[in-house]
Amino acid sequence: MRPDFKTFEIPASASAGTPTLVKDYRDGSVQIGGTFVATIQIEGRLDASAPWSPIGSPVTAPGFVDLPHIVKEIRSNVTSFTSGSPEGFFGGFNARSV
Repeated sequence: MRPDFKTFEIPASASAGTPTLVKDYRDGSVQIGGTFVATIQIEGRLDASAPWSPIGSPVTAPGFVDLPHIVKEIRSNVTSFTSGSPEGFFGGFNARSV
């Protein structure tokens, strides 16, 4: 396994971001950065037909959210937005790499 990183969409409005496929990663985490006044909930699911479930507590400041479970997809759900430009990054160990 090797570490791998990708950008993770966090909308600059009260809405859900585009899902990011993370099924091939282990020990993943999301980093939220930027200057913003917003509440962001990281969500995950095991299948495209499954409902989204919250991962960790809502985020109101830059920081990290660990993914304690193996999930197929994650997304950000901005539940309130006042201002700023939140940025998101995902990192984990790619289990498919040699």
